[in-house]
Amino acid sequence: MRRWLEVFVLGFSETRSLTHPYLAREIQPSIWLLSDAPRRSGPYRRSELVAWEQEPDAVMNAIRQAGQDRVALCVMTTDRAQAQIEKDRYKQLGFRFNGTEPLFIADLNTGTPPPQRAEIVRVTSEQGADRVKKAARSRQITAADLVSPAPSVRLYAAFDGEDALGWVRSVTTHPDRAWVSNLYVRNEARGQGIGRSLMATMLADDAKHGIQQSVLLASGAGARLYPHLGYTQQGILCIFTQ
Repeated sequence: MRRWLEVFVLGFSETRSLTHPYLAREIQPSIWLLSDAPRRSGPYRRSELVAWEQEPDAVMNAIRQAGQDRVALCVMTTDRAQAQIEKDRYKQLGFRFNGTEPLFIADLNTGTPPPQRAEIVRVTSEQGADRVKKAARSRQITAADLVSPAPSVRLYAAFDGEDALGWVRSVTTHPDRAWVSNLYVRNEARGQGIGRSLMATMLADDAKHGIQQSVLLASGAGARLYPHLGYTQQGILCIFTQ
């Protein structure tokens, strides 16, 4: 689990760093703090604390030592029964429970799903990135990653003319591991196999780049899709805010 949590922590940090560096560091064993680098101007974003196999007292102590007064807390558990226990424990400490998201892992050594019917392209031009940015209402990839031979982030999209219908990112966090970020298909394009095609194309490209394990957190709809693409659920992330 620690191996997969590192992928989540580093991948999330990378995607949050598009506008300003959002740094990740392990402040205690299996407790990571993600927070804005020093800023010259503008408000600081909420920090995130990610914990695995830690007692609440240790987590609270880590928050105090880090000097954080506004933090979102993510606690990884192995199953729903443990998730309920953590929910009750942290609510007693004044945290608001915001829900759970299952953690899924795909082993690409066993193969990748075949391409689907929707046409998917890897975005490697500013024009393509701008089209996705317009639809997503936020930039999804840096200019450097568009042209780098070894990019940290690869962006894939389905287009209808000038319009981006859906997109997904693969974020390389380790030489053999990648984080799946922001799979999204616009409402009017759903039910056409675009999400499955985006994932299949990305995973095939992941394998070509040496990725052996793909890690993601799932929404309700995604949790139904991902097992068909070779993913298995390995944990449940409990999300809290103060």
